Amino acid sequence: MERPPGKGGPLHFLIQVEHELNTWLAEYGKVNDNVRYRLVWSNSIMEHRYGYFRRYSDSGIYLGEEWGTQLARKYNYIHDRWIFEAFSPAAQSSEVPGTVGKGDYVPVYVFNSSTDESLPVTRKILEFLIGCVNGRVDKDNLPSREYTDFKEIQAMEESMDDHPSDFSTRPGPQRNAIAYDKGLKNAK
Repeated sequence: MERPPGKGGPLHFLIQVEHELNTWLAEYGKVNDNVRYRLVWSNSIMEHRYGYFRRYSDSGIYLGEEWGTQLARKYNYIHDRWIFEAFSPAAQSSEVPGTVGKGDYVPVYVFNSSTDESLPVTRKILEFLIGCVNGRVDKDNLPSREYTDFKEIQAMEESMDDHPSDFSTRPGPQRNAIAYDKGLKNAK
């Protein structure tokens, strides 16, 4: 979604968009008391993570490393992008204390282009992604590999029908056109 002109800054707009789309996504139901799908902004989603962390003083001096639980960005490798997530009861990690035996949200799609540009988020796109997750959009609707190979070979064979070496042995307009062209060359 594009940022509309008017009141509020970018943060206000992000909160508004996230709230509107997540309210709509909540209509798709819940799994284990968690909404089935949600949309999150990559920089704002945090989680408690257990692991090995570096410590620094307020002035930036390195103080060492320690094991423990710390609040950290869930997607520290994705910056300023929308992420469509689905709740999975099977998703669990020993690094994230609250997920063991309860499940967690997993990323389904990051709204990022191949040229590293942010992609827009719309209900229509989210409906398509939900259709993919639920199996309503699948490879069964695409032609089989054998069919596409057959069509490719057929197209190649048809393109060979126009080869000049075939014209002398075939009746029809192609043969006549070649004969007429040869006659013009001989007339000079």
